[in-house]
Amino acid sequence: MPSRFEDLVRLMPPQAIMDDVKYEYALEMIDRLMASGRLTNGQSLYLETLVQLVQAYEAVNHAIDV
Repeated sequence: MPSRFEDLVRLMPPQAIMDDVKYEYALEMIDRLMASGRLTNGQSLYLETLVQLVQAYEAVNHAIDV
């Protein structure tokens, strides 16, 4: 797993999630980062970026009715 933000962006550029395929791919990358242990600053920033994109997608497409 790359340690620098720029290298992670080259691996999977962060962008708006428009379908479930990209959603699942983003979740897989989040899981990989979370499982890698202690994160570098670049990995933390990248992880936060992906989490925000996933949250935005979930708010529209996977909302839980209460």
